[in-house]
Formats: sequence, C-alpha cells, structure tokens
Amino acid sequence: MKNSNFKRFILLWMGQLISAIGGGLTSFGLGVYVFEKTGSAAGMALVTLLGFLPTLLLSVPAGVLADRYENIGGITERLLEELGTDSDVLKYVALKTVSCPAILSDGTQVNLFVETGEHSVFPVKYAEGKQPEAEGEIALSSLQAQDLGLQIGDMLELESGGKRNAFEVCGIYSDITNGGKTAKVKSLSPDGNVDDRVIWSILYVSLKDDVLEEPWMKAYKQYGVDVVNIADYVQGTYGPTIWQIEKARLVAMGIAILIVMVVVMLFMRLLIEKKRYGISLQKALGFNNVCIRKEYFIYGAIPITVGVLAGVLFGNILGESICGQILKSLGAFGFHFVIRWEQVIFMVLVLMVTAAVALCIGTLEVKKIKAYECCMRKE
Repeated sequence: MKNSNFKRFILLWMGQLISAIGGGLTSFGLGVYVFEKTGSAAGMALVTLLGFLPTLLLSVPAGVLADRYENIGGITERLLEELGTDSDVLKYVALKTVSCPAILSDGTQVNLFVETGEHSVFPVKYAEGKQPEAEGEIALSSLQAQDLGLQIGDMLELESGGKRNAFEVCGIYSDITNGGKTAKVKSLSPDGNVDDRVIWSILYVSLKDDVLEEPWMKAYKQYGVDVVNIADYVQGTYGPTIWQIEKARLVAMGIAILIVMVVVMLFMRLLIEKKRYGISLQKALGFNNVCIRKEYFIYGAIPITVGVLAGVLFGNILGESICGQILKSLGAFGFHFVIRWEQVIFMVLVLMVTAAVALCIGTLEVKKIKAYECCMRKE
C-alpha cells in the first residue's frame, strides 16, 4: 500500500493550469474593457492589479496551511489506526522514506534516501550483515555502499532535526529502486518523529488466509492511496529486468543451437576430407556408405557429447558469475541461479538432437567419395 496520488495530482495540476490560464485571460480582458470604456490607463492597471492581488497575498499562507493539513505522515497515521482495528489484517508495518544529509568520516556530505521503520516485520534477505534492529544502525543498498565506499562496521553521520547522529553500517542488501541507492534505519532520532519530512511511505500488509484480497484492496483505495498486490509490485519493479534476462536466454539458446549446427557440420566435413583416402579404400574393400557413415557418426558423436555436457556444466557455473556482475551494476546484489534441471535436461536433448542432425548432414560427404580415388592417389 503506497501513498502515491500521482494520477490525482496530474488531474489537479491540469485543472489548476486551465484555471490559471482562464483567470489570466479574464483579468486581461477586464483591463482592456475598462480602457475602452474610460480611456484611462490607470484604470486598466488598477483592474489588472486587483485581478492578481489575491494570488500575491494568499499564495504563501495557503501553501503553509496546505502543508499542515493531512500531509503524507498524517495520511499514514490515519491508515495505521485503521489497520490496527481491521480484523482481516494479520500483520502490517509502515516504512517512511525521508531525504536527509549524510556526513562521511572524511567530511563529505551527500543526500540519502533513508527508509525508517520496523524492518523486522517483513525482513528482506541481506547479501552481507543484518537488518537494522537497534538505534544507531544503518543498512545500505549495494550501489549506495559502493558509491560511498563503505563496508560493514564503517561509520557515518545522519543529520536529523538539526542534530547529527552517528550510525554504524550493519548490513548491505540488493535494491534497484530509486537508482539502486537507498538506506534503511529503525529511526533517525530518539523520538522517531519524521512525519514532517516524509517524501513517501509504504505500508506492507499481510492478510489472513481466509480474506479475499480484491474486495479488501478496493475498500482501502477509498482512502486516496494506491493499493497493489506485492506480486504485481515486484513484477512492476523487477519485470523489465526479468524480461531482459528472458530475452537474453532465448537469444542464447538460438545462438547455441546455430553454433552447434555449423561447427559440427564443418568439423565432420573437414574430418571426412582429411580421411578421404581411407574412406575411398574402405569402399574399394567393399564397405558401403551406410557402414562408413555410421562409423564417422559415432566417431564425431563422442567428442560432441562431451563438449555439450561440459558446456552446460560450465555455463551454469560461470554464467552465474557473469550475469551476477551485470545485475550487480543495476543494484541486484547477491544474484544466484535457480537451476531447473528439467530445463537443463531439455536443453541438453535439444543440443544433442541438433548435433545428431548436423552429424547426419556432415557425413553425407561420404557419398561423394568414389572407390577408385584411392588408386589415383599420388605419392
């Protein structure tokens, strides 16, 4: 559940834009009308001034009042109260993100997106260390830690409420949101109050097993917040990356099949050409094409089988580290392959069938060799 009213904001902004254009044209039109009726430039200027005077006088106090009236922190607290009394909810937590200055040991100051709250309610898997459980502990995303040059046990200071508080890096995790540069703490200050600086907040909710998700989500959307299933949220966040990997997998499969086909055919043709005299001699001795092709099929199948099995084995071992390095640059730290053996076996069978077809095509060259060629060989 995320407090993000972007669509409503766009609608409100468009309405305000149209209203501002209409108001400006009306004020200008009244000024022109007064000038035509009176011929007085002062009258025209006075009407124009009166048209813009409310905006000049009320913009600042109206902005202050708008900020005080149920900001993101206020909406979050209202939702927490509602969730606390909801019998359909098993557990929940609010994680509030703020932007605050961070001061490194060398005095360098940077801005961090810091997510505050009880991270132990819905824990994530950390590549190194652990989640922030106590005051003065901070976890960094892998890209953020790399960018700041920090490791487990290093210290930095966060400025909150005009005070600097020291934090020790306790964990490093994967994250590709917000450019992959985020941080997590239990609280920024002893009082834990960050409501006046919240940029956005996310409420994670776990429902009881017998609760229907769709009606529950629809009911909470009436509070003016976006409510999404975590599976849809993960798909929206990691979907493009997963799709790119899927496309890379399909392309790699196609290239692998093509390479096996071409290499095996060339290998067999070169081998048969090298053994041309021997094959011709075999034909002269009475061996037919079927026997000779079968012999060279087996001769080529043994190294090809070993090569395919070795390629699949090393692909799963080295491929994980190569893909891991690519995804690490995007913020996905600690990448591991989940090997589906049924797909591995399927791919091995596909490659073996491809190799068999290529061997059959390659051994067709045997038919072109004549029995009398061995007698024409020049020493």
